[in-house]
Amino acid sequence: MKVKITFIILKKNDQAGFNSEDYLKVYLDDENNFPSGYISTKSEYETLKQISDQHLNVDFDWIKKDLFSFEVLNNQECEVIYLACLPEILEAEKVGSFFTLSELSDIGIELKENYERAIFKRGRSPVGW
Repeated sequence: MKVKITFIILKKNDQAGFNSEDYLKVYLDDENNFPSGYISTKSEYETLKQISDQHLNVDFDWIKKDLFSFEVLNNQECEVIYLACLPEILEAEKVGSFFTLSELSDIGIELKENYERAIFKRGRSPVGW
């Protein structure tokens, strides 16, 4: 069974205020996908670090990462979702961009239910985690 790691990266701007559209942004790569990869010869930690290093200009060990879910997608694949929430950091991304939730909607990005649940459970919380 293949194990896919998906890394959902959020950015919170506490200066914008909880009800502001700019309070929460979601990172997507250049193809408008969440960063992901498959565990093969590397450990889970090494795979997640590799994903992070490909997409972010932020030290991997500095980022607080939380395991959100594990889901069996089909007979041959399962998915592990990790979450990270960054403070407002300029040029945190190497590639891709951070988008507000309304920008995602405007460009026609529909999130899988599990991804949406992850974003709203963790990202919209006014209390830091």
